[in-house]
Amino acid sequence: MSPLSLTAWPARSRTLFPGVLACVVVAAASTFLSQHYGAPVMLFALIVGMAMNFLSAEGPCKPGIEFTARQVLR
Repeated sequence: MSPLSLTAWPARSRTLFPGVLACVVVAAASTFLSQHYGAPVMLFALIVGMAMNFLSAEGPCKPGIEFTARQVLR
């Protein structure tokens, strides 16, 4: 079994991965847009975050987004 296989990860990691990945995508997109347009990163993070808010309502991303908001951002 490959070390990158999702079945090799503990259950908690598999639960959190989609939401944490979504947060990383928002952060990377915000950083790129900030460097490209010269506006603050936080402004783009808010805009992109509002556009992707539907991911935090229900579904596979919700636990990872909540974990990132509570644990990583603090």
